Parts: sequence; structure tokens; C-alpha cells
Amino acid sequence: MVVSYRPDEVVLSSAAPAAGFAADIEKEGPPEVDVEFESESAKYRVRARWEGGDLSVETESDVD
Repeated sequence: MVVSYRPDEVVLSSAAPAAGFAADIEKEGPPEVDVEFESESAKYRVRARWEGGDLSVETESDVD
């Protein structure tokens, strides 16, 4: 996942899933990007947003 950002704005540039995964784009920005990558046995979520003067990136994973 690639994002472009500047103060108060984050925008999705690309989301290329690894082999065996699909990408589900929830939010493309601005002001927030939220993308979920899912396979048969794993799920990863990446969120990026501008927060408190900095880029904030959060990740979650659920692996069987």
C-alpha cells in the first residue's frame, strides 16, 4: 500500500496485494485511508491518517 500525504490529508496512491490476497479498499482518502488485505487464512488491515501534526499508521492482523 502506498499513500501520499501532507498536513491534514492522506490519499491512497496504490494497493497491490501479495499473491493469494485480495485488497478491499474501505476509504481512499482524504482525510483517511483504510485498506484490508485478505486471503483464505489471514486478514490484515492498514489505516493511515493525519493526526496531531503527523502521519499515523495503524495495522491489525488476524491469522488462522
